[in-house]
Amino acid sequence: MAQVTTTVTYDPDEYEFFVLEKDQAASVHVLLAQGKAPAMAASVSALFEETAEVEGNGLWTRAMVERLSEALASPVVRVALDTIAADAPDVVPYSKILEATGADRHVLRAELGSLTRLTDRLFNRPVWPMTKRQRMHGLPGMGYRMPRTVAAWWSAASSNASPVVVPASSTSA
Repeated sequence: MAQVTTTVTYDPDEYEFFVLEKDQAASVHVLLAQGKAPAMAASVSALFEETAEVEGNGLWTRAMVERLSEALASPVVRVALDTIAADAPDVVPYSKILEATGADRHVLRAELGSLTRLTDRLFNRPVWPMTKRQRMHGLPGMGYRMPRTVAAWWSAASSNASPVVVPASSTSA
């Protein structure tokens, strides 16, 4: 058993410090989440929530992905994210997203811009649940990649969303 020595400075009139065995942490989390200590429930929940790193876009959680899916009104962006998630963790070329969405380049660019504005509004920072980069992994043009964990969260959240219908006005002639 490894032993850790630490020094913690705190005001004992305002805070209480305790050490908890790992196998008891889930029980404490449940009690807090059930409202036994509502002011702390959200903070403790965040400590136990699984995160996934999205290169260039920070940490994502299942709750963030679900919130994005619920707020996403653009069928074009939903199809784009569904396409990227389906191929995770592989790189998806821009041309495949164009084909999947049926949108022309200008519409797709504008719709992806709306994703930036939406995430900025939802999370107070413009982040995407995927990485985008020119010539990613040697592919020509723009490529998109979503980590497997985020893709699984997205697929589950998106499958619970309302059916997607790509408007005829966004398709190329």
